[in-house]
Amino acid sequence: MKGYVLTSFTDLLILFLSALCVIISLAEYAEENRVLMDLPKAEGADNPGMSRVEEVTISIKQGVRGCRYFYEDSPTTREGALALVKRASPASVILRAEKEITYQEIFWIIHQLKKADVSNISFAYQEEEK
Repeated sequence: MKGYVLTSFTDLLILFLSALCVIISLAEYAEENRVLMDLPKAEGADNPGMSRVEEVTISIKQGVRGCRYFYEDSPTTREGALALVKRASPASVILRAEKEITYQEIFWIIHQLKKADVSNISFAYQEEEK
């Protein structure tokens, strides 16, 4: 009788651990497909955040294997984001970049946007807590 109870408990433990692994994997997958970012903080702006006037948003998030790019919250490559901006020909582009992104990466994307005739580039930020 003890062997039966132990086997049953082991089966339940394996089932529980398997379900836990699946839940953790799904949570990580859902997290990767959301563009949650730790934006730099700023103070002194009259209208903090972003305004909406015929614009598109490019987001750059630090990933495990380098920078991850998003065009309007859809994952893409660095070159893909630029191609989509060129195709859309927006009046302005909002650049959302996590504070961990290097200046080199930011300046590269700004330079490419200028080459694509985007004259108005805005930066998204979080209002600094007082």
